[in-house]
Amino acid sequence: MIRKATVVLIGLAAILVGGPSTAPATDKLPIIRVGIVTDGPVLREESFVDLFTREMEGVTAGNYTIVFPDSAIVDGGWDPEEITTVMNGLLTRSDIDVILAAGVGVSAEICSRGTIDTPVVVPFAFGNCALSCSRLPNVSTRPINLGQLISRDLEAFHQLVPFHHLSVLMDPVWPSNCTESELARALAPHGVEVDFVPVPPGETNLTGLLPSETDAVYIMPLFQMDENHFGSMIGEITADGQFDIVSQTTEVPGDAWTDFLPESAVLVSDWQELGCGMYNTETESCVQLTSNY
Repeated sequence: MIRKATVVLIGLAAILVGGPSTAPATDKLPIIRVGIVTDGPVLREESFVDLFTREMEGVTAGNYTIVFPDSAIVDGGWDPEEITTVMNGLLTRSDIDVILAAGVGVSAEICSRGTIDTPVVVPFAFGNCALSCSRLPNVSTRPINLGQLISRDLEAFHQLVPFHHLSVLMDPVWPSNCTESELARALAPHGVEVDFVPVPPGETNLTGLLPSETDAVYIMPLFQMDENHFGSMIGEITADGQFDIVSQTTEVPGDAWTDFLPESAVLVSDWQELGCGMYNTETESCVQLTSNY
């Protein structure tokens, strides 16, 4: 998460150096009013909004006073049309100096526009799907190459368990400015067919969304799902809610302290006989209370 914030802040700094129209300065620091648009409400993990506001305030401290008007922090409800509507609203506001497009769907919407008057930072983009943004003078892009990260995962998965038809469960707005064939080429190992399956908020019949020929599933973060919904989805994909074991080594007995490191080879954990979880067999003493482990 911090890595993502750092990418955003690089883009924000580039825009601020360019000098957007700022509000009158107070306490000798220029005021920058920032609007934030996300793809939709985040129901799992830390909110992007909380992360970005905290990091922006920290990195610009002493140079700018960053203000986030409550009415300028909006989301697109995981709906492409709603994303366009809320983005239009912010772009027409004269009291907003910079807009942060904090979502892949929002970034795709910005990149598909012809001209933009308000400076916009685009941190979330899918590799080449953000290339069109580079032609927009008011858009600062430092996109994370999500496609490269995902393709690396899938290549390792494919080497371990060969598959032929992959279904990618993704947010319903992710990413709309690339065709499915472009995304498939960016993601999948050679020879693998890919279906991109948007998961609407509140969807309960996940197995019904998967094509019948699916023999592998890649699950995007799906931030529109809460913990219970996400866990239920895993249970729907596999009958018992657990993933199959695809590779297994010979079992080894459990050991609290490994014998392969000199400092722990002399340690044992024996609560029944010795009443100690960190007993030194050389000194015959329980060192647990004085340890810095």
